[in-house]
Amino acid sequence: MYYHVGSYELARRQVQYGIEVGGLSASEQQEAVRLLARIERALRGVTWELALTGGVFSAFTDFEPGGAQDDDSFVSPYGRAEGFVRWDLGTPSADALVLSGSLTATQRFFTPDLSVPGSKETFIHGNAAITWDKGLPNSGIDSLRLLLSAFIVTDRFDSDIHETGIGLSGRFLVRPTVETTLFAGGGYIDLSASQGIFADSRVFYEAGGSYRFRNGQALGLRLVGSNDFASGSREIGHSYMGEIRYGGLLMNVPDLFAWSHQVAFSAGHSDTPDLSVGIGTNIRSDFWRIASE
Repeated sequence: MYYHVGSYELARRQVQYGIEVGGLSASEQQEAVRLLARIERALRGVTWELALTGGVFSAFTDFEPGGAQDDDSFVSPYGRAEGFVRWDLGTPSADALVLSGSLTATQRFFTPDLSVPGSKETFIHGNAAITWDKGLPNSGIDSLRLLLSAFIVTDRFDSDIHETGIGLSGRFLVRPTVETTLFAGGGYIDLSASQGIFADSRVFYEAGGSYRFRNGQALGLRLVGSNDFASGSREIGHSYMGEIRYGGLLMNVPDLFAWSHQVAFSAGHSDTPDLSVGIGTNIRSDFWRIASE
């Protein structure tokens, strides 16, 4: 359990104690030795991970009566690659520097503001970040950490419309027990490099938590929201969403790859400017999504 949540020092103590005390079967002894080797590699100071997800994306939009109708629901290939490299800074509080990024591509049927019937467009999301992972005093709990990040992010909706920004964010991560994780945070994005949208900046916030079961599965809940602003204007749009997710490890080949699966349901609301009219005329939409990946 400690290994899976990144508490490598505690994981090493537990595994070493189990090996020294004995009482393990031959297969358990081999697994303990393999796990200890992976922990030792993690403690050398550099860890990395690459995750690949592939599948299909299906969409359908239902407009209010009297508006434009979307009768072209469809299924499109979907792919995502994400990963990180983490450097242990060798401090007593286990501080680390993390480089991370992701790239997602699929097709969608839409115009971003839902003002007129859209067409199939290639949608691309990408981000990259550098994060300082700082350990804080954690008397009485498993861990308390502060994550400070600088990042770039882009969402390409079509050839004329894209959101591109640079930002800063902070997140507090509390682990009352090794199985339970809670987090809360927020940040700011400068969207002045975007094209075809009215927002120049965005403030976002998040909160949630997860519980990891002994069988390696985890149940998580996340709440996120954002507020958009334009130069010389007050708030011009906002959105919020809640998500519940369950999943975990299905198969693991030590030191080679791991196969995991998650199921998620999310729902939310958005209120954004109508790109075909201008600031002051907003499109309001409710949405829900089901993901199995």
